[in-house]
Amino acid sequence: MTAPSPEEIVTALRGARLDLAVFATWHTPTPAWAPSGIVLEPTANSDSDPAGRCCTGPAWNAVVSRSGTVILTTAGPPHTRAVGQESYRVAAVHPGLRTVQWPPDQLDALTHISETLCRAHGWGPERIAGPAAERLGLPLDALRERVKQLLDGSEGHTPTPAREPYPGALWFRSYPLSPVVTTMGRRLAEEGCADYPPGPQWAPADRHAYARWQRHQGLTGPAADGWPDPTTWDALNVPATIRTDVHP
Repeated sequence: MTAPSPEEIVTALRGARLDLAVFATWHTPTPAWAPSGIVLEPTANSDSDPAGRCCTGPAWNAVVSRSGTVILTTAGPPHTRAVGQESYRVAAVHPGLRTVQWPPDQLDALTHISETLCRAHGWGPERIAGPAAERLGLPLDALRERVKQLLDGSEGHTPTPAREPYPGALWFRSYPLSPVVTTMGRRLAEEGCADYPPGPQWAPADRHAYARWQRHQGLTGPAADGWPDPTTWDALNVPATIRTDVHP
């Protein structure tokens, strides 16, 4: 199956409401090609260029910044492809250390650009590869699962967003470093229970905000101690998040 036109890809990505930057080279005529998959690759960025624009070029079809901006570079075959390899190459800006978290916005953008390309070609999520990024902690299996969920949604219908299941009391008491904590903090802020910038590290501020949510749900005394419980967690409706947990 031949590649969709550059305009078709841009339209699809804008439909996913991504933060999109399109270089003029994206519309430059390129040789016809028939890509067979998607390769997600890590690439370093300059400290003075956190958006990753220094990484763009014919080596990749797109670059996804740490903040989730998708920069489209070329719609044709990337120059660095191996002989016989016809794949979209999507670079993800990363410092190159496994201990560095993959930001939720970047993971979300990687998910949506992968889903868009899979849908355009009629592929399943098994066409998404990324061994180098996976070695740096990219949760590739979870990303494929999210792409599968998006692809399985009825055409023309936006499926109900999946919710993050309750991680368990012990999980919170381990003081996790996880995107789930960030997403939870955003929901608490939306409910008027948090007034701090949400972050991935579970901290006393999160517990205090969650205690306010528990009281908002009618709990009192020891039942509103700030440690999430299954009932109030389900009521909070925390959106599903790609997990990249780190525990101290």
